[in-house]
Amino acid sequence: MDVHIPLVVGAAGFFKEQVSTNIFQSDIFYAVATVSLFLLVIAIGMIDAGLVQRKNLLDVWIGKLAAAFIAGLGMFLIGYAIWQVSFYEAFEIPKPWGEAISQWWAGGVNVTSLPQSLSPELAPENDVFQVFLADDDIAAALAAVRAALADGGRYAFETLNPLLRPWAQWTGSSQVIAPDGAVVTAANTDPRLVGGQIVEVAGRFSSPGWERDVLCPSSLRFTEAEALDALLARAGLTVAERYGRWDRSPFTADMPEIITIATAR
Repeated sequence: MDVHIPLVVGAAGFFKEQVSTNIFQSDIFYAVATVSLFLLVIAIGMIDAGLVQRKNLLDVWIGKLAAAFIAGLGMFLIGYAIWQVSFYEAFEIPKPWGEAISQWWAGGVNVTSLPQSLSPELAPENDVFQVFLADDDIAAALAAVRAALADGGRYAFETLNPLLRPWAQWTGSSQVIAPDGAVVTAANTDPRLVGGQIVEVAGRFSSPGWERDVLCPSSLRFTEAEALDALLARAGLTVAERYGRWDRSPFTADMPEIITIATAR
């Protein structure tokens, strides 16, 4: 799954996908939702008006409208910025509260800038790049990413560093309580390296009340940084930044992650 975090770019950028039909459909949805909330306030006011004496009618309407105005003003000024904090935290952007609020409050650059001047950076979920096992699958995925990006657009993804053999640590287990109260043990079978790059592992879920264990096999590809660069280059993407941890530490051979930000050319 891809998520899009708008990032401000220079004046030279024009990103037509930010004013696409899909974006306008979202705008229409939010407009309808806003009108619906306004009508809801009126409906609640009319209900309350029928339950009070005539001399208190004005007070009822003033109270309802004032509350709606304050709530709407708060949402307009900073509410959406607070909502964005969770996305910034999920991507481990430094100082997520400060960055989200500074960019998304009513006077923030992402609110006051025209949408076509904001670059959508594509970033997939954690480790999702590793589910593509064959070169052809990776090439097709990267070609789709390149087609979705304007020139200069950026694509961020992460994969674990195979030099550290992280799969060797996937041997632990834990217990969780299911909604029906059953105690479920989740554990991995011994991961094994196949063909130099593919790791096969199966999650095993068991509970005393179950007839049999449940196995969930999966395969992940571990690709070294140099091979990633070659795959990106063939797709029309150039590595712009690379980190070894989410705190933006420079990538080295002993770092656990290969966090890549590639630019479309």
